[in-house]
Amino acid sequence: MNSIIVSAIKRAIRENRVDEYSQVTGVSRTRLYQLSNEASPNVTVKTAEKILEVEKHPLLNEIRKYSNAA
Repeated sequence: MNSIIVSAIKRAIRENRVDEYSQVTGVSRTRLYQLSNEASPNVTVKTAEKILEVEKHPLLNEIRKYSNAA
């Protein structure tokens, strides 16, 4: 999961979409850049969901299924 989040953030940086991610997730641009350099970023499930939502990642449905069951 962590590698997916880091990959998504790195993709956002490469594609100059950091502002979009920051706005959607509520995470500052600075923090997104920091997270992109962490091997195991510490993000909440809600933030991970928002990042995957921007990415339209298929894992999002699985996360929602388990977070709703909890």
